[in-house]
Amino acid sequence: MISTIPPWLAVGVLIGSALVTGAMGGYAYRNRDKPGAGWLAVTLLGTTVWTGSYAMGLVTHDPSWRPFWEHFQWFGTAVLPVSFVLFAFAYTGYDRFVTRRRIAGLFFIPVVTIVLVWTDEFHQLMWIENRVVIQDGLATMVATQGPWFWLTLAYSYLLVLVGGALLIRLLFVSDYLYAEQSILFSLGIILPLLGNAVAVFVETSPPGFDLTPYGFAIWGITLYALVYRGELFSLLPATRRLGQNAAIAQLEQGIVISDTDHRLIYANPAAEEMLDIERAKAIGDRVTVILGVDSPAISEAVTELHRESRRYELRNSPITDRRDRTIGYTITLYDVTARHRREQRLERQQRELERIEELNAAIRGVNQALLSSTDREAIDATVCDVLHERTRYEAVCLADSQTALGLADEWTSRGTEATPPAIPDLGPTSATEPSPTVSTGEPDTREQSWATVPIVYRNVLYGVLCVTAGEERLSSREQTILAELCELVGHAIEALEHRQLVSADSLVEVTIESTDERSPLVTVTARTGAHLELNGLIPKDSQESVAFLHVDGAPVDAVHEELSTLVSEPVWIVRGDESAEDSVVALTVSADSVLGLLAAATTKLSSLVVEDETAIYELEAASEQVIRRVFEQVQQSFPETRLRSKKQRDGPLQIATHTEDDGIGMELTDRQQEVLEAAFRMGYFDWPREATAEEVADAMDLAPATIHGHLRKGEQSIFSTLFQDAVDGTG
Repeated sequence: MISTIPPWLAVGVLIGSALVTGAMGGYAYRNRDKPGAGWLAVTLLGTTVWTGSYAMGLVTHDPSWRPFWEHFQWFGTAVLPVSFVLFAFAYTGYDRFVTRRRIAGLFFIPVVTIVLVWTDEFHQLMWIENRVVIQDGLATMVATQGPWFWLTLAYSYLLVLVGGALLIRLLFVSDYLYAEQSILFSLGIILPLLGNAVAVFVETSPPGFDLTPYGFAIWGITLYALVYRGELFSLLPATRRLGQNAAIAQLEQGIVISDTDHRLIYANPAAEEMLDIERAKAIGDRVTVILGVDSPAISEAVTELHRESRRYELRNSPITDRRDRTIGYTITLYDVTARHRREQRLERQQRELERIEELNAAIRGVNQALLSSTDREAIDATVCDVLHERTRYEAVCLADSQTALGLADEWTSRGTEATPPAIPDLGPTSATEPSPTVSTGEPDTREQSWATVPIVYRNVLYGVLCVTAGEERLSSREQTILAELCELVGHAIEALEHRQLVSADSLVEVTIESTDERSPLVTVTARTGAHLELNGLIPKDSQESVAFLHVDGAPVDAVHEELSTLVSEPVWIVRGDESAEDSVVALTVSADSVLGLLAAATTKLSSLVVEDETAIYELEAASEQVIRRVFEQVQQSFPETRLRSKKQRDGPLQIATHTEDDGIGMELTDRQQEVLEAAFRMGYFDWPREATAEEVADAMDLAPATIHGHLRKGEQSIFSTLFQDAVDGTG
């Protein structure tokens, strides 16, 4: 059938085919950085060697040289199937199968084949007989094949079919994106394969004529067409597949693929980390076991999964084939922990705002209710009732100072499970900030988080308030508002005790003795031998007071010097020097001193005498309960303090007040009276003056202009009262 073709045409087609495939091989080599380009270059080199050697053999009529070209041809024939299948793997994105070990294994048979071809005369494993036939001007080889020939033929066909299947598969798995490449590659594979099958299994004319190299001409033309259209290495299937794999592998979301029986087939790295599994070991395990969920739960489109401190959202999507049959499932795991925490935080903030609004309303209610409270029990009950009824606190507990200090266990409580918590160490009674939230709970009950806030006013501890919102901790803002409420309650308790003190028919008189060396007044008498007596105690602000002490038995300068080293607050000499008998020293009394604690309490400090390293304080109070609270708080900070005597006295509290009968001071405000007293005791009204208005201002920690204003207004009030009759024209 070939005899009708002129020999020059038969050879010319082969030479043209070799040139085309060689040129395409060079193009592939220049693009060897692209997936599969390197192996395509090797494949095209093999086709060029095969085609060129066969062309040379056809025109070599010398029987001694014709077998040489037959043998040389096998350098391309043996290598081409292996390089082609490796190209197909790399080009379609399956290059992970192209390992060095597998490449070596694939080339084993071709290498053995080439060796057997060149040594066939010694073993006849390739050809039992192989003779030269010259017909119609063409020299061909007619052979009787040996066993190894059939083995290498089957091996080559297998590799070509595998590579061809990968390339043809592009037509069906890429939404026809690579349809043109797939069709042209198919033609380039099928035609050489058919030509080879005809040459091996069909008698040809001339005998032994191989049509395979002519099929390579089609192979070269198809590649040229792809190059011309710019689609050989521009739209790479490997890029699509590897990109898909990389995208899945690099996704922050976990991807799990299972079959219809929910057995694991694939899990990306994110899923491995989320589920704490090793993919290689977990393949085949049931996804329901790995996820820790029931089969009905995993069948739902969306479900949630909790693993330790993380929360995941699972989205289940079926995998279907072209007939819409379910063949597996894709489960996407979204880490929604941050979203869930944001939602929880927003919910907590919303609840907090609602509680704060309720708490502010409750404070207004408490303030109104406190006005009508006539005793401490009523105040405690009012606070607990209002907070429990008007807020969302599950339990409210309130106790007096003895319970707060751990000396008693008596509470006023509201709430179904109002079990008071253990009270933490509240520290010094001057603390005005709420203590940290305390968590407590019974073994058989759920955990409760308590906020423990001391009831403090003017540095006096009146009790403690505890509230709980269940498991949720109270925010610092809520605790701050609770601290403000407790200050309001403390103010109400102080006002109540002050009313009781003023209106009491009988009083408790006590004498407290302190030898504690931490008291600066005790220490200064030990060092100087001075006798100190309190002349006056004027409130400076809610935290401090100014004490005026008469000094005897030691130079006032020495007392001033020693006090200045013992206290951080200002100390100054009001009157006197080394030779003066009537000497007065003043100092700012802090809230954490014995005198400061007693000054802030709802008691009357009748006298203070300090001598021989001992301070004697005489107090009057409306009840033993007040005395006990004051003494316990003093003793907590100054242990070397004891109750020296206590007795009941009939009659109301004796307070130097001005009535309508004398008229003096009726129009003075508390602050004006304090400033006038401070100015009087510092010698401002003496002649010559012992202190200036600026010095009085420094002592009271006020601006000089403010002091001048209080002095003028106070003097005006007193003088107006004294000379009212003259003003009215009745004197």
